[in-house]
Amino acid sequence: MDTTLQQVISHLMDCDRTSQIHGDEVRQWMKSPDLETMGAVFSLINKREHYERIFPPLQIGDYRAFSLRYYKDCITQDSDGEWHDSPYTAAHSLVNWFNHLWKSRGNSDVALVELKELLACLYVSGGERVRRCVVTGVLEHMLQDHEIKRFFLDWRRDPNLKTALTQAETPYL
Repeated sequence: MDTTLQQVISHLMDCDRTSQIHGDEVRQWMKSPDLETMGAVFSLINKREHYERIFPPLQIGDYRAFSLRYYKDCITQDSDGEWHDSPYTAAHSLVNWFNHLWKSRGNSDVALVELKELLACLYVSGGERVRRCVVTGVLEHMLQDHEIKRFFLDWRRDPNLKTALTQAETPYL
């Protein structure tokens, strides 16, 4: 097992919820290319009881790029692992993050655009399995909100992305 992964897991399993986790150490772990390590770090920063132990605390800029890379790798690699998400679990997590950012627009507009760009990239460059995951795991859920649907209207000008929207809007036809 990778040493970095072991370090992250030890913090996840630490029963002492008052011990601090150094923010610079977390930022270093976020640079790992290993999907299992990324999954453990993702779990660490997305569980309140662990996130609140990170000092100095992370800012959205600290974890935004990491989260985008994590989602991309989970959706495209489709590998088995103990710590990282499956493509569809990652897709649902991405939907939740997008919806959270959507509700707090203004402070997170850049992140929304980056998520939209990630989805476009995944759909256009991915194979059939990745495209299906983007449509059924992400877009079908997000496009139920009419405001979010308007946010994606520019995709209608791109033939590939227009197909994604059409599939997401009419999933059972």
